[in-house]
Amino acid sequence: MDPDPDLPTKSHHRAWDKDYHYRGKLWRGVPPEIPTLPDGMIILELGCGNGKTLSAMIRRCWDIVAVDVSPKAVQMCQMMVEMEEDRCLSRVEVMVADACALPFEDETFDAVFAFHVVGHVPQHERDDMADEIWRVLKPGGKVFFKGFGRGDMRYGKGKEVEDDTFLRNGILVHYFNKEEVLEVFVDFEVEDLRIDQWETLIRGKRLPRQVVEGTFVKVSQ
Repeated sequence: MDPDPDLPTKSHHRAWDKDYHYRGKLWRGVPPEIPTLPDGMIILELGCGNGKTLSAMIRRCWDIVAVDVSPKAVQMCQMMVEMEEDRCLSRVEVMVADACALPFEDETFDAVFAFHVVGHVPQHERDDMADEIWRVLKPGGKVFFKGFGRGDMRYGKGKEVEDDTFLRNGILVHYFNKEEVLEVFVDFEVEDLRIDQWETLIRGKRLPRQVVEGTFVKVSQ
């Protein structure tokens, strides 16, 4: 029997689907700020999860495709889109897909959002994902990246399986520095790259959070 194409096949993919089935809505709180882009743009979001970022994106006049490896996450994300239908200004498609092997033609999208997805795969797949982003972006298109930095409070939690990559409950989390992000997006032109750091209060203790953020542009080689 052929495997079901909608079921995750990699262990770190299955871990995400299991987590969504067990805990439900993983990502809560205020959606992140979304870059200003012109109306009519064709946008791809990688690792849409249960739709936290997408909930902000749909208030723009864009054509959006949102993908995730977890069928359960995609189901929840689609429910969010349907619930927000009255406030949705975008045309939205949500689907199961692997960001390392995207089912889209070359030069399809004007922009790609990769918020906290590149850091959830092993090193060789980070390179594959960057190659796929390059492939599906139009010339001049932008990729918006976010990944956890090594100054984050969760750095070192779990089993280290690669340099600065830790396995917790089957889920991979890699922690970046600026130089490594530049290596991942080596084929792109850098528009912006920075580290955002703040503190969060948990059980009376102030703990550090850190995210590396960048904007990269596909330029002709």
